[in-house]
Amino acid sequence: MPDYFPYADIAMAIRQLQYLRDIRVPYYYSKGLVRPGDELKNPLPLIERLEAFGDLEPEDAAELKMQMTRNYEIEENGKTKVVQESASMAALGGDGTLQGGNVDDNSLYGSTLFSGWYNDSVFLPYSELLVEAVMQFQSRHGLKRDGVIGPNTRYWVNRSVNDRIRLLALNAERQRLWPTERDRIVLVNIPNYEMQFWMERELVLGSRVIVGRPSRKTPLFNSRVDSVIFNPHWNVPAKIMYRDILPKVKKDQTFLEENNFTVLDSWISGEVIPTENIDWNALDIRRFPYRLQQAPGDLNALGRYKFNTPNKMAIYLHDTPSKGLFNRYTRAFSSGCIRVEYAAEFADMLLQYSGMSASDYNYYREVPETKAVALSKRINVYTIYQTAWVDNQGRRQFRRDIYQYDRPKPGVTPVTTRELLSARVQHEAPPEEQ
Repeated sequence: MPDYFPYADIAMAIRQLQYLRDIRVPYYYSKGLVRPGDELKNPLPLIERLEAFGDLEPEDAAELKMQMTRNYEIEENGKTKVVQESASMAALGGDGTLQGGNVDDNSLYGSTLFSGWYNDSVFLPYSELLVEAVMQFQSRHGLKRDGVIGPNTRYWVNRSVNDRIRLLALNAERQRLWPTERDRIVLVNIPNYEMQFWMERELVLGSRVIVGRPSRKTPLFNSRVDSVIFNPHWNVPAKIMYRDILPKVKKDQTFLEENNFTVLDSWISGEVIPTENIDWNALDIRRFPYRLQQAPGDLNALGRYKFNTPNKMAIYLHDTPSKGLFNRYTRAFSSGCIRVEYAAEFADMLLQYSGMSASDYNYYREVPETKAVALSKRINVYTIYQTAWVDNQGRRQFRRDIYQYDRPKPGVTPVTTRELLSARVQHEAPPEEQ
């Protein structure tokens, strides 16, 4: 699990990338999906990118360049055939093309039989050495570690050095907003889809999370976990009721019953309104006068655990019955609240920290009715938005800007890398570094 606050490491990473700015890193493109075992077309830009960013050792990059070949079409005895020639480092120009002056006179290039390029491309088998480098690159960018070069991998391969410097500097400046203590804290990094639970400066639980979709963003906020709700009801927020649920009810009037929803007169009275008393066909969704509540159980949208974090936006952490979504590599699916993969383990740890026993936890977990358990020791919760950092192994990590917070705003003069780095490293060093 990463630590998002290594100030000196970010400064060093920026300086290392500034050194690379004078190195020409070419644009890489390949159509479709390139899978392990396929043949890579024009692989030189990919090799140079992976080498420049530290995912491929220089000696391995040199070996791969030696393995590259170019196809020729030649005429021999009145017949045309295709042959290959090794595209050694000495014969490669800066753009990956063979240079005639660098090729031995006995090569096919100098042959009188040569009639033109069969394909104006250099080729390389996409084999183990390069696949492993791509997989490491994918891991550092929050992508599926499968070695398949598709649109997402290609997107990150082609991000410029200058852009990466900007992202690291921007995120170094953002860290001024986040807490640095690790005594007792829950951190949710939204673009990394991850929750960390720290106790006594030790990471005791790391969990994948699902956050708000771009149209319903999870906000940046801080609060405290003050209670755990076992087998919670779900009081459906008005926006979700209008946007998501009532349109389904108009199409299928069995939807509420099948998903354990109850119609209430209001949150205050709690009076149940029989669904058969409502004319659903004539219903104007925006004028629906009632409230919806989903009963506890396997279908409940909050799962078996809700973690109450009082805030004005009514955002909280909770379990979910849709466990399969945690296997996705992009997990912005919710309506703003945060779904926790290891919710059961998180609940157990919170109760233990407040002095309760394992038997207490098992009791609350097994009873069918809703139980709200107040915590005598409350845990600080912060949601953060960190799209670039340096991990504990010194590797630069980047994540997709799912809410477009990294984009420069119109009319705002961008802060230079020098200004950001100076403010963060020299003037805003954490207490232990001063």
